[in-house]
Amino acid sequence: DDDFLVPNSLEKCADFLEAHPEYRSVQGKGMQFEYIKGKSDGELRLSCGPYQGLKEAESECAGERLLQFLDDYWVPMFSLHRTREFYEDYKSTDLFLNMRFTEIMPNCLTIIRGKSKSIDCFYLVRQGHAERWIWANNYLDWISKPSWQPSYEYFHNEITQALVLEMGVSQEEASVVAKKAFGKYLVKSALKEKILENNSCLS
Repeated sequence: DDDFLVPNSLEKCADFLEAHPEYRSVQGKGMQFEYIKGKSDGELRLSCGPYQGLKEAESECAGERLLQFLDDYWVPMFSLHRTREFYEDYKSTDLFLNMRFTEIMPNCLTIIRGKSKSIDCFYLVRQGHAERWIWANNYLDWISKPSWQPSYEYFHNEITQALVLEMGVSQEEASVVAKKAFGKYLVKSALKEKILENNSCLS
């Protein structure tokens, strides 16, 4: 309820998917706005800028796409998908005990199963607010929950199977790629939270 998609751009994205079956998702450009309370007077001010969370994944190899994606994570959840493929990527998220994996896994499956394209159109408006980061940035709390290990094992198995099907490699080879890619995500998540903490201390 805090994200807005532009109808004309959705039509352009739909036309692109229809013409390019090797792509699983497509998106345009985005902006983000946020109401910020002034420190001195308490007045709300509107802040606007580009939304950096729409990128693309164009490697021909599913494993390379996954490695690049989890090294520089973004959210193709906001991209346009074919309905059947969207349901396919999201159908098993209710099995997770750990909430954060419910976003990560379907986004990874989207990237593994097809390329993602960014086209030149104004596509998305997102509202920034503090509640967006409650679950996303508490890294230590995330990995220390009892639900983390069983959720990770399920995530790893699903990602490995998808890589086996898309790359035509063995279970062992796919598992290595899945672990390497997720390792990149863990490191980047920890570093991102540390940077945010340092900025908070300085402000």
